[in-house]
Amino acid sequence: MRITVSGPPGSGTTSLAKYLVKRHDFSLISAGGEVFRGLAAERNMELAAFGRLAEEDISVDRMIDARQKEIGEARDDIIIEGGRLRGGI
Repeated sequence: MRITVSGPPGSGTTSLAKYLVKRHDFSLISAGGEVFRGLAAERNMELAAFGRLAEEDISVDRMIDARQKEIGEARDDIIIEGGRLRGGI
């Protein structure tokens, strides 16, 4: 099973995702965590600089979506969590 949880910052997406992971013993992938950091590292960018780029360039949201989809399709029993700059997953 694959579940996505999305919402604006502060809306409780991380709390809900962590609860579901614990309750169902699923893996967790976080857009704001490992995916965002991984994309910054791949581009040899500091996290703050990549964050500024993400605020200005909607293609960063698309990169995050694509990476989360790639990870999610490769695994079962996963929660994919992340607030977005411009909407849901």
